[in-house]
Amino acid sequence: MKIVLVSLGDLVDAQGPYDLANTGRLAGFLADALAEAGHQVTLLVARGSCSVARVVQVWPHDVCAGASGAAFAPLMLLLEELERRADDFDIVHSHLGYFSLSALARQTVPFLTTVYDRVDLPERHAIFRSFSGTPLVSISDRQRRSFPGANWLTTIPCCLPEHLLQPTFDPAADYVAYVCNLASECPIERAIRIAAASGMRLKIAGPCAVHDRAYFRYRIKPLLASAHVDYVEHLDDCAKSAFYGGARALLVPGALTEPYYLPLVEAMACGTPVIALRSSLASEIIEDGVSGMIADDDGAAVAAILRAVHFPRAAIRVAFERRFSAQVAARAYEQLYENLRAERGGKLVAVELGR
Repeated sequence: MKIVLVSLGDLVDAQGPYDLANTGRLAGFLADALAEAGHQVTLLVARGSCSVARVVQVWPHDVCAGASGAAFAPLMLLLEELERRADDFDIVHSHLGYFSLSALARQTVPFLTTVYDRVDLPERHAIFRSFSGTPLVSISDRQRRSFPGANWLTTIPCCLPEHLLQPTFDPAADYVAYVCNLASECPIERAIRIAAASGMRLKIAGPCAVHDRAYFRYRIKPLLASAHVDYVEHLDDCAKSAFYGGARALLVPGALTEPYYLPLVEAMACGTPVIALRSSLASEIIEDGVSGMIADDDGAAVAAILRAVHFPRAAIRVAFERRFSAQVAARAYEQLYENLRAERGGKLVAVELGR
Protein backbone atom coordinates (compact mmCIF):
# COMPACT_ATOMS: atom_id res chain seq x y z
CA MET A 1 0.00 0.00 0.00
CA LYS A 2 0.96 3.62 -0.52
CA ILE A 3 0.53 5.16 2.93
CA VAL A 4 1.08 8.71 4.14
CA LEU A 5 1.42 9.42 7.86
CA VAL A 6 0.95 13.09 8.77
CA SER A 7 2.43 14.56 11.96
CA LEU A 8 4.21 17.58 13.37
CA GLY A 9 7.41 15.53 13.44
CA ASP A 10 10.12 16.94 15.69
CA LEU A 11 8.61 20.42 15.81
CA VAL A 12 8.80 21.70 19.40
CA ASP A 13 5.48 22.80 20.84
CA ALA A 14 5.48 26.55 21.46
CA GLN A 15 3.91 25.98 24.89
CA GLY A 16 6.90 24.10 26.25
CA PRO A 17 8.52 20.64 26.37
CA TYR A 18 6.51 17.68 25.18
CA ASP A 19 9.23 15.08 25.67
CA LEU A 20 7.09 12.51 27.45
CA ALA A 21 4.49 12.32 24.71
CA ASN A 22 6.22 13.14 21.46
CA THR A 23 3.47 12.07 19.09
CA GLY A 24 5.57 13.00 16.07
CA ARG A 25 8.18 10.50 17.17
CA LEU A 26 5.53 7.82 17.70
CA ALA A 27 4.30 8.40 14.15
CA GLY A 28 7.88 7.93 12.96
CA PHE A 29 8.16 4.60 14.78
CA LEU A 30 4.98 3.40 13.07
CA ALA A 31 6.21 4.63 9.68
CA ASP A 32 9.41 2.61 10.12
CA ALA A 33 7.50 -0.56 11.04
CA LEU A 34 5.14 -0.19 8.08
CA ALA A 35 8.03 0.44 5.68
CA GLU A 36 9.87 -2.61 7.02
CA ALA A 37 6.70 -4.62 6.36
CA GLY A 38 7.00 -3.73 2.66
CA HIS A 39 4.65 -0.75 2.27
CA GLN A 40 5.48 2.46 0.41
CA VAL A 41 5.38 4.90 3.31
CA THR A 42 5.67 8.68 3.23
CA LEU A 43 6.06 10.61 6.48
CA LEU A 44 4.66 14.10 5.91
CA VAL A 45 5.90 16.31 8.75
CA ALA A 46 6.11 19.95 9.70
CA ARG A 47 9.78 19.64 10.52
CA GLY A 48 12.49 17.05 10.98
CA SER A 49 12.02 13.34 11.51
CA CYS A 50 14.41 10.40 11.23
CA SER A 51 12.79 7.47 9.48
CA VAL A 52 13.48 4.72 6.96
CA ALA A 53 10.30 5.94 5.25
CA ARG A 54 10.34 8.80 2.75
CA VAL A 55 10.22 12.05 4.73
CA VAL A 56 8.62 15.22 3.33
CA GLN A 57 9.13 18.35 5.45
CA VAL A 58 7.12 21.56 4.99
CA TRP A 59 8.50 23.94 7.65
CA PRO A 60 11.99 25.48 7.30
CA HIS A 61 14.59 24.65 9.94
CA ASP A 62 15.64 28.27 10.42
CA VAL A 63 12.17 29.58 11.38
CA CYS A 64 10.90 29.33 14.96
CA ALA A 65 7.39 27.87 15.00
CA GLY A 66 6.30 30.01 17.94
CA ALA A 67 7.71 33.34 16.77
CA SER A 68 5.37 36.31 16.28
CA GLY A 69 2.25 34.32 17.08
CA ALA A 70 2.98 31.84 14.28
CA ALA A 71 2.44 28.66 16.30
CA PHE A 72 -0.24 27.41 13.89
CA ALA A 73 1.62 28.33 10.71
CA PRO A 74 3.43 24.95 10.38
CA LEU A 75 0.12 23.15 10.84
CA MET A 76 -1.51 25.21 8.08
CA LEU A 77 1.34 24.42 5.68
CA LEU A 78 1.14 20.75 6.59
CA LEU A 79 -2.59 20.53 5.85
CA GLU A 80 -2.15 22.41 2.57
CA GLU A 81 0.59 20.01 1.48
CA LEU A 82 -1.64 17.07 2.40
CA GLU A 83 -4.45 18.53 0.27
CA ARG A 84 -2.10 18.67 -2.73
CA ARG A 85 -0.67 15.17 -2.29
CA ALA A 86 -3.55 13.11 -0.89
CA ASP A 87 -4.53 11.49 -4.21
CA ASP A 88 -1.03 10.00 -4.49
CA PHE A 89 -1.81 7.56 -1.67
CA ASP A 90 -4.06 4.61 -0.89
CA ILE A 91 -4.55 5.70 2.74
CA VAL A 92 -4.04 8.89 4.75
CA HIS A 93 -3.23 8.42 8.44
CA SER A 94 -3.26 11.59 10.52
CA HIS A 95 -1.46 12.00 13.84
CA LEU A 96 -2.63 15.61 14.22
CA GLY A 97 -5.67 14.93 16.39
CA TYR A 98 -8.74 17.06 15.78
CA PHE A 99 -6.76 19.71 13.86
CA SER A 100 -6.93 17.67 10.66
CA LEU A 101 -10.56 16.48 10.85
CA SER A 102 -12.02 19.17 8.59
CA ALA A 103 -9.37 18.74 5.89
CA LEU A 104 -9.63 14.95 5.96
CA ALA A 105 -13.43 14.96 5.75
CA ARG A 106 -13.13 16.62 2.33
CA GLN A 107 -10.73 14.02 0.91
CA THR A 108 -11.71 11.24 -1.48
CA VAL A 109 -8.89 9.00 -0.21
CA PRO A 110 -9.65 6.66 2.74
CA PHE A 111 -8.30 8.11 5.98
CA LEU A 112 -8.17 7.70 9.73
CA THR A 113 -6.91 9.71 12.69
CA THR A 114 -5.09 8.45 15.77
CA VAL A 115 -6.18 10.55 18.75
CA TYR A 116 -3.46 10.98 21.37
CA ASP A 117 -4.96 13.69 23.55
CA ARG A 118 -7.74 13.63 26.11
CA VAL A 119 -11.23 13.77 24.62
CA ASP A 120 -13.15 14.22 27.90
CA LEU A 121 -13.12 18.02 27.66
CA PRO A 122 -16.31 19.87 26.60
CA GLU A 123 -14.68 21.82 23.78
CA ARG A 124 -13.28 18.62 22.28
CA HIS A 125 -16.65 16.90 22.56
CA ALA A 126 -18.06 19.68 20.40
CA ILE A 127 -15.38 19.15 17.74
CA PHE A 128 -15.66 15.37 17.58
CA ARG A 129 -19.45 15.60 17.57
CA SER A 130 -19.24 17.81 14.47
CA PHE A 131 -17.23 15.08 12.72
CA SER A 132 -19.08 12.11 14.18
CA GLY A 133 -18.48 9.86 11.16
CA THR A 134 -14.73 10.42 11.03
CA PRO A 135 -12.78 7.16 11.58
CA LEU A 136 -10.76 7.44 14.80
CA VAL A 137 -8.29 5.21 16.63
CA SER A 138 -7.85 5.58 20.38
CA ILE A 139 -4.65 4.89 22.30
CA SER A 140 -6.58 3.53 25.30
CA ASP A 141 -10.01 2.07 26.00
CA ARG A 142 -10.45 4.70 28.73
CA GLN A 143 -10.15 7.35 26.05
CA ARG A 144 -12.99 5.75 24.07
CA ARG A 145 -15.23 5.44 27.12
CA SER A 146 -14.85 9.15 27.85
CA PHE A 147 -16.63 9.97 24.58
CA PRO A 148 -18.49 6.89 23.28
CA GLY A 149 -20.32 8.88 20.59
CA ALA A 150 -17.25 9.13 18.36
CA ASN A 151 -16.57 6.72 15.50
CA TRP A 152 -13.88 4.72 17.27
CA LEU A 153 -12.56 1.89 15.10
CA THR A 154 -10.39 0.23 17.74
CA THR A 155 -7.71 0.89 20.36
CA ILE A 156 -4.03 0.67 19.42
CA PRO A 157 -1.75 1.82 22.26
CA CYS A 158 1.43 3.87 21.99
CA CYS A 159 4.17 1.52 20.83
CA LEU A 160 7.95 1.51 20.54
CA PRO A 161 10.46 -0.30 18.30
CA GLU A 162 11.76 -3.41 20.01
CA HIS A 163 15.37 -2.31 19.50
CA LEU A 164 14.92 1.21 20.90
CA LEU A 165 15.44 0.42 24.60
CA GLN A 166 17.48 -2.43 26.00
CA PRO A 167 16.32 -4.53 28.97
CA THR A 168 18.36 -5.12 32.12
CA PHE A 169 17.69 -8.48 33.75
CA ASP A 170 20.07 -8.25 36.73
CA PRO A 171 20.07 -4.61 37.91
CA ALA A 172 21.38 -3.09 41.11
CA ALA A 173 17.74 -2.10 41.78
CA ASP A 174 18.73 0.31 44.54
CA TYR A 175 16.35 3.13 43.59
CA VAL A 176 12.81 3.81 42.42
CA ALA A 177 12.26 5.76 39.18
CA TYR A 178 9.60 8.38 38.55
CA VAL A 179 9.13 10.09 35.17
CA CYS A 180 6.81 13.05 34.66
CA ASN A 181 6.43 16.53 33.27
CA LEU A 182 7.28 18.68 36.28
CA ALA A 183 3.95 20.47 36.44
CA SER A 184 1.82 21.51 39.39
CA GLU A 185 -0.74 18.79 38.67
CA CYS A 186 1.84 15.98 38.95
CA PRO A 187 1.99 14.29 42.39
CA ILE A 188 5.74 14.68 42.82
CA GLU A 189 5.54 15.19 46.57
CA ARG A 190 3.53 11.98 46.92
CA ALA A 191 6.19 10.07 44.96
CA ILE A 192 8.86 11.40 47.32
CA ARG A 193 6.86 10.32 50.38
CA ILE A 194 6.24 6.80 49.03
CA ALA A 195 9.90 6.29 48.11
CA ALA A 196 11.03 7.56 51.52
CA ALA A 197 8.63 5.18 53.29
CA SER A 198 10.06 2.26 51.30
CA GLY A 199 13.61 3.20 52.28
CA MET A 200 14.60 3.56 48.62
CA ARG A 201 16.25 6.41 46.77
CA LEU A 202 14.01 8.18 44.26
CA LYS A 203 15.29 9.27 40.85
CA ILE A 204 13.02 11.77 39.09
CA ALA A 205 13.33 12.52 35.38
CA GLY A 206 11.34 14.85 33.17
CA PRO A 207 11.12 18.35 31.71
CA CYS A 208 9.57 21.42 33.29
CA ALA A 209 7.39 23.63 31.10
CA VAL A 210 8.04 27.36 31.12
CA HIS A 211 4.75 28.17 32.85
CA ASP A 212 5.61 25.80 35.72
CA ARG A 213 9.10 27.15 36.44
CA ALA A 214 7.95 29.07 39.51
CA TYR A 215 6.23 25.97 40.93
CA PHE A 216 9.40 23.96 40.35
CA ARG A 217 11.63 26.60 41.95
CA TYR A 218 9.60 27.14 45.11
CA ARG A 219 7.86 23.78 45.71
CA ILE A 220 9.90 21.03 44.08
CA LYS A 221 13.52 22.20 44.06
CA PRO A 222 13.75 22.32 47.89
CA LEU A 223 12.53 18.71 48.01
CA LEU A 224 15.27 17.65 45.61
CA ALA A 225 17.82 18.67 48.23
CA SER A 226 16.83 15.56 50.18
CA ALA A 227 19.56 12.94 50.40
CA HIS A 228 17.32 10.26 48.90
CA VAL A 229 16.11 12.24 45.84
CA ASP A 230 17.98 12.77 42.55
CA TYR A 231 16.76 14.69 39.51
CA VAL A 232 17.70 14.63 35.82
CA GLU A 233 15.88 16.82 33.32
CA HIS A 234 16.59 15.09 30.02
CA LEU A 235 17.04 11.45 29.05
CA ASP A 236 18.01 10.29 25.57
CA ASP A 237 17.25 6.71 24.55
CA CYS A 238 20.60 5.36 25.74
CA ALA A 239 20.18 7.08 29.10
CA LYS A 240 16.59 5.80 29.36
CA SER A 241 17.74 2.20 29.10
CA ALA A 242 20.13 2.74 32.00
CA PHE A 243 17.65 4.85 34.01
CA TYR A 244 14.71 2.44 33.79
CA GLY A 245 16.82 -0.71 33.67
CA GLY A 246 18.71 0.10 36.86
CA ALA A 247 15.58 0.85 38.88
CA ARG A 248 13.78 -1.57 41.16
CA ALA A 249 10.51 -0.23 39.75
CA LEU A 250 8.90 2.70 37.99
CA LEU A 251 6.53 4.46 40.39
CA VAL A 252 3.28 6.01 39.13
CA PRO A 253 1.85 7.86 42.16
CA GLY A 254 -1.28 9.33 40.59
CA ALA A 255 -3.91 9.06 37.88
CA LEU A 256 -2.72 8.99 34.28
CA THR A 257 -4.08 10.76 31.22
CA GLU A 258 -3.41 10.15 27.55
CA PRO A 259 -0.81 10.17 26.14
CA TYR A 260 1.36 10.36 29.25
CA TYR A 261 1.46 6.63 29.93
CA LEU A 262 4.42 6.25 27.55
CA PRO A 263 6.97 6.03 30.43
CA LEU A 264 5.17 2.86 31.59
CA VAL A 265 5.75 1.29 28.18
CA GLU A 266 9.39 2.42 28.21
CA ALA A 267 9.93 0.84 31.62
CA MET A 268 8.42 -2.46 30.44
CA ALA A 269 10.71 -2.41 27.39
CA CYS A 270 13.62 -2.28 29.86
CA GLY A 271 12.20 -5.19 31.86
CA THR A 272 11.36 -2.94 34.82
CA PRO A 273 8.13 -3.51 36.80
CA VAL A 274 5.66 -0.64 37.16
CA ILE A 275 4.05 0.16 40.53
CA ALA A 276 1.01 2.38 40.03
CA LEU A 277 -1.75 3.77 42.21
CA ARG A 278 -5.05 2.41 40.95
CA SER A 279 -6.67 4.23 38.03
CA SER A 280 -8.61 3.01 35.01
CA LEU A 281 -5.75 3.79 32.63
CA ALA A 282 -3.03 2.26 34.81
CA SER A 283 -5.11 -0.92 35.13
CA GLU A 284 -5.39 -1.02 31.35
CA ILE A 285 -1.66 -0.66 30.67
CA ILE A 286 -0.27 -2.81 33.49
CA GLU A 287 -0.92 -6.54 33.67
CA ASP A 288 -1.17 -6.83 37.44
CA GLY A 289 1.30 -9.44 38.65
CA VAL A 290 3.01 -9.70 35.25
CA SER A 291 4.39 -6.31 34.24
CA GLY A 292 3.84 -4.62 37.59
CA MET A 293 1.40 -4.11 40.43
CA ILE A 294 -1.65 -1.91 41.02
CA ALA A 295 -1.77 -0.41 44.53
CA ASP A 296 -4.89 0.92 46.24
CA ASP A 297 -3.08 3.36 48.54
CA ASP A 298 0.36 4.63 49.52
CA GLY A 299 0.97 1.81 51.98
CA ALA A 300 0.23 -0.80 49.32
CA ALA A 301 2.57 1.03 46.94
CA VAL A 302 5.37 0.86 49.52
CA ALA A 303 4.80 -2.89 49.97
CA ALA A 304 4.77 -3.38 46.19
CA ILE A 305 8.11 -1.58 45.82
CA LEU A 306 9.66 -3.91 48.38
CA ARG A 307 8.32 -6.96 46.49
CA ALA A 308 9.25 -5.64 43.04
CA VAL A 309 12.75 -7.10 43.27
CA HIS A 310 11.20 -10.57 42.81
CA PHE A 311 9.52 -9.80 39.47
CA PRO A 312 10.91 -11.86 36.55
CA ARG A 313 12.20 -9.10 34.28
CA ALA A 314 12.42 -11.29 31.21
CA ALA A 315 8.65 -11.88 31.47
CA ILE A 316 8.06 -8.11 31.62
CA ARG A 317 10.08 -7.65 28.43
CA VAL A 318 8.05 -10.41 26.74
CA ALA A 319 4.83 -8.64 27.80
CA PHE A 320 6.13 -5.43 26.20
CA GLU A 321 6.94 -7.19 22.93
CA ARG A 322 3.51 -8.85 22.89
CA ARG A 323 1.48 -5.70 23.50
CA PHE A 324 3.52 -2.55 22.86
CA SER A 325 6.02 -3.16 20.06
CA ALA A 326 5.80 -1.04 16.90
CA GLN A 327 5.56 -4.23 14.85
CA VAL A 328 2.37 -5.23 16.70
CA ALA A 329 0.92 -1.76 16.08
CA ALA A 330 1.85 -1.89 12.39
CA ARG A 331 0.01 -5.20 11.91
CA ALA A 332 -3.09 -3.79 13.61
CA TYR A 333 -3.02 -0.65 11.46
CA GLU A 334 -2.55 -2.75 8.31
CA GLN A 335 -5.87 -4.45 9.06
CA LEU A 336 -7.56 -1.08 9.54
CA TYR A 337 -6.13 0.29 6.31
CA GLU A 338 -7.39 -2.72 4.37
CA ASN A 339 -10.82 -2.41 5.97
CA LEU A 340 -11.06 1.28 5.13
CA ARG A 341 -10.11 0.68 1.52
CA ALA A 342 -12.52 -2.23 1.12
CA GLU A 343 -15.46 -0.84 3.07
CA ARG A 344 -15.22 2.92 2.77
CA GLY A 345 -17.80 4.32 5.17
CA GLY A 346 -19.02 0.90 6.29
CA LYS A 347 -18.83 -0.98 9.55
CA LEU A 348 -15.30 -2.25 10.19
CA VAL A 349 -14.42 -5.57 11.74
CA ALA A 350 -12.71 -5.58 15.12
CA VAL A 351 -8.93 -5.41 15.21
CA GLU A 352 -7.33 -7.37 18.03
CA LEU A 353 -3.89 -6.74 19.49
CA GLY A 354 -1.80 -9.23 21.40
CA ARG A 355 -2.95 -9.49 25.01
